[in-house]
Amino acid sequence: MSDADRPTAGTDAVPALANELRALRRRAGLTQRDIAGRVNYSHVTVVKAEAGRRPPTWEVVEAIVRTCSPGSPDLATWKEMWRAARGSA
Repeated sequence: MSDADRPTAGTDAVPALANELRALRRRAGLTQRDIAGRVNYSHVTVVKAEAGRRPPTWEVVEAIVRTCSPGSPDLATWKEMWRAARGSA
């Protein structure tokens, strides 16, 4: 994701974060239920994180990213997107 694509507070940062989480999950070849089964959150929590109505907690974002990203995910970039989403909510 380029800097130009990265949402900032005051934009549509919540839906943008949700779209990025959904895209990450799909690239990993996982369903929302797969994610829920691997982390300590319900299927509904994963669905809500991808819905883009309200920003999920950082813990939910981190769990999804770690589950969908092999190796060492770029958590700093994800946290920046999450902060932008929290700021625009």
